[in-house]
Amino acid sequence: MGLAELAAILPRRVAGLALLLPAALLLVNLRYVDVSQMRAPHEASVARLAGAAPGSVYLAHWGDASAMQYQQLVHGLRPDVQVVNVFFISHDDLTAFIDHSLDTGRPVYAAYRRGLPVERYRVVATGDDYQLFERRRSTWIDFGE
Repeated sequence: MGLAELAAILPRRVAGLALLLPAALLLVNLRYVDVSQMRAPHEASVARLAGAAPGSVYLAHWGDASAMQYQQLVHGLRPDVQVVNVFFISHDDLTAFIDHSLDTGRPVYAAYRRGLPVERYRVVATGDDYQLFERRRSTWIDFGE
């Protein structure tokens, strides 16, 4: 029920008091929703960028990618690291991108594991995140039987 409808059904004196309800709810709940002292996203994004090898690629989901990009744009931290928001790339294009990055010698990191093409790459934990490596292809030696 909207405030206009509430004002229409309540006596005029009480309708004015109904406007105090949202203000009271805000004051009571503000301490529960205040995240101004929450430092975890900032600290994680700085640590990820600082720990990445020069010229590397960092794959991340929406929030993690945005936090790292914020550090790059606003604070100029590690502009050499390419942060890829995987929300905007298909699985096939992501696989091709990882292949190209590894083929050109760029280290590839990921802030997540679930959804990575693990059948194609060796995924190694690096702290809370992961680094992707090419899987070594088996080489068969033909002895000319």
